[in-house]
Amino acid sequence: MWYNTVMEEPTKQEESRNADGTFKKGFTGNPLGRPKGQTLKEFVREYLMSLDDEAKLEYIKEIPKDMVWKMGEGNPKQDTDITSKGEAVVMAINIINPDGNKS
Repeated sequence: MWYNTVMEEPTKQEESRNADGTFKKGFTGNPLGRPKGQTLKEFVREYLMSLDDEAKLEYIKEIPKDMVWKMGEGNPKQDTDITSKGEAVVMAINIINPDGNKS
């Protein structure tokens, strides 16, 4: 069965995006912004800061030792920044078949 389709007016979403799907300058995907109030991170931080020393020690006993270390010292430094210094990056992957021939 064939249907007649009528070109519809572009939706607000279509009007706010470029051809590649990114937002045009001046448009946002979250016009109302972040909801008001505390984030979960802020709530937990405030709660933990309100504990007395005895309660903090009990809490520390219940979590893994590596997490206690990170809480005291911070996460270890991780050098994962890979840069192309402005040059185009071309990635090539050679796939080898089990018989040794490239595909």
